[in-house]
Amino acid sequence: MEKSKLQASLEQKLGKENQSFTQVELDWLLENIGHPNPDIRDRLVYLLFVQGLQNQWFTKEQFAYLAEFSHKNDLILSGSMTSLKDALTRTFAALLNVVLLYGDSGEDFSYQGIMTNDQKDYFFQAAIQYLKKEEVFTGYSQEFGWVHGFAHGADFLQTSLAHRDFPIERIPDVFESLRQVFYRMPQAFVAREERRLAKVLITGLTSGKISQQEVADWLMTFSFQTKELVDFDRQAAFEVFLAAVYFGVFEEISLEPQLKEEMFKWLRNFSN
Repeated sequence: MEKSKLQASLEQKLGKENQSFTQVELDWLLENIGHPNPDIRDRLVYLLFVQGLQNQWFTKEQFAYLAEFSHKNDLILSGSMTSLKDALTRTFAALLNVVLLYGDSGEDFSYQGIMTNDQKDYFFQAAIQYLKKEEVFTGYSQEFGWVHGFAHGADFLQTSLAHRDFPIERIPDVFESLRQVFYRMPQAFVAREERRLAKVLITGLTSGKISQQEVADWLMTFSFQTKELVDFDRQAAFEVFLAAVYFGVFEEISLEPQLKEEMFKWLRNFSN
């Protein structure tokens, strides 16, 4: 397919300095956030969103427009939850929401105070709901490239939890969202999604937003059937997740005896 002049112009901005965007360009990026071609979706649209926000190329008005568009169109939960093609929009909307929340909370950004309370509440709730509702567990597609919904969803939930305004009363919902991933997965993860999911708990524990007692209590409620092959895949994924949590925090915080014991109940036979 022949490249449009607009796409070619946007490609020229990659890796450059002091760029700016017209409204037409911004709309094109949003329109193509879930483009089936990974060269457009992953290597152009996503990279420009990241560079544009990190380098503050977007104006404050454009930042507000991006937050409003993602919110009002509910991009993170759009389309059929079982459609691989529709999942492309959701999973890359998750990454857009990550950089929006990062821009809102970063001390060195001029975007602070632009995102409304309603928008922040929406993003926090959407981050929790996405991992509970997404049905496409594909990490990589030969046709579409990286899908990685649960890795990107984990990034979204981690960034939400790290945000200064994340409400502490939603911590139980964070735990339930993570639980549902492992209870629902139809097959083994193959693209290191467990490690990305682990970063949610690592962030919560190292920041003090989640207590060690809360994690220990949560672990005590876990159990997996061992009747079907998928049951073993789910338990194995959970063990990888828990190992990633352990190695992610043990040098940062001193683990309390109860949490360490609950972790080791799962990890004692990890290498077998």
